[in-house]
Amino acid sequence: RPLPDATPFESPPSLRTTLDTRDGPIGGMGISEGVTLITGGGFHGKSTLLAALQWGHRDHVPGDGRERVVSDPDTVKVRAEDGRRVERVDVSAFLRELPGGRSTRPLCTDDASGSTSQAAALVEAVEAGARVLLMDEDTCATNLMVSDATMRALIGAHREPITPLVDRIRDIHAQWGVSTILVVGGVGDYLAVADRVLLMDAWRPTEVTERARALAG
Repeated sequence: RPLPDATPFESPPSLRTTLDTRDGPIGGMGISEGVTLITGGGFHGKSTLLAALQWGHRDHVPGDGRERVVSDPDTVKVRAEDGRRVERVDVSAFLRELPGGRSTRPLCTDDASGSTSQAAALVEAVEAGARVLLMDEDTCATNLMVSDATMRALIGAHREPITPLVDRIRDIHAQWGVSTILVVGGVGDYLAVADRVLLMDAWRPTEVTERARALAG
């Protein structure tokens, strides 16, 4: 049951939408296709909102607090799983040929790293028919998510086989029609590739897309 002092969820006016149901129209926040970022300070509800979206395709009992959360039934949460087995998954979109000449078309390993496991999970989800990918930076591999210019200059492109998700996330939607909802609090690079940005403040969302674009340049 919701906590007695729980904060009611309120949609930003710009994202408010209405659904017609057998019990009458219900208003709330609607997230369109594309790339959506959920950002904000620590402990302000970013991951909680993402978790609600993760299970929005399931029914919840009245009073649960999520009974009116509706997600695409083909929504998949993707994360890094260090040490997992990867069996014949083509991850070449994210990882070029590995040191020693090991091919990633497809990749086979009994002990995947964080970045390799997340790349495999992304590809597997898309191949299985996912229409929406959910990711939380807390459970993602940092080196698959982003690589800043300073580190790229130090390491050198010829030594780095990883193409970070920030360089591919627009292509995932443009080529395959797969949307992404991503929780980020410490990676500003994604502001430049997002269709919309939500700022969580004390468990309340505000749309800050225009400000984010201005900051991203």
